[in-house]
Amino acid sequence: MTFSDVEALLEANKNERGMQAWEKVGNPAFRSYGLGLTQIKKLAKGVTKSQPLADELWRSDLWDAKQLACLVGEPKTLSSEALDTMAAETKNWMLGHVFLQNVMAKSPLLQQKFEDWKDHKDDGIRSLGWGCLAYLAKSKKMDDAYFPAHVAHISAHLQGEANFVRDSMNNALFAISQRSKSLYADGLAAAKSIGPVEVDYGENSCQALDVVKHLTSPRIAGKFA
Repeated sequence: MTFSDVEALLEANKNERGMQAWEKVGNPAFRSYGLGLTQIKKLAKGVTKSQPLADELWRSDLWDAKQLACLVGEPKTLSSEALDTMAAETKNWMLGHVFLQNVMAKSPLLQQKFEDWKDHKDDGIRSLGWGCLAYLAKSKKMDDAYFPAHVAHISAHLQGEANFVRDSMNNALFAISQRSKSLYADGLAAAKSIGPVEVDYGENSCQALDVVKHLTSPRIAGKFA
């Protein structure tokens, strides 16, 4: 499947309402057919995995293609330098979540990139770094001993961080807190110390995760009673 084939597929499934919304709040540097992520995921199932195609889609000025690139590539083949480039070019929090979930979470360099990006001077890359920690927390390959120092850092620094770094740290804290009984206790104490987390997601109804509320829910608290 070529780039032209994929663009034709995206155009054939364009969402007029989404295109109108893009005209109002989208990035003027990019075009869009207004497709939502659910639509893009559905279309991705019909596209053969190919990193060269994903690279071409990522370089496109078509926003929908950039999201699709994260879904049809082969993350295990990407070098540290390639991931650095993608991180630097991820200028939108929604694209950042797609990148983390579908590229970074599947990369063997996930831990390395967390270490590389967590203190980066660029807010967007730093946000992606702490987003990597949430996926490390979900990995059975990681030892619990890796996480307490990062919980302490989140507890001390989250509220003073940039907007989307707060979001990533908050999500990472929630993921870490579900690994074990000791990390649950550490995470809940940290979340209570941090207090309510405010994140501005733009013109939508999204709200930051209430970590204390979720950790003390019967479903999660019951696991660590």
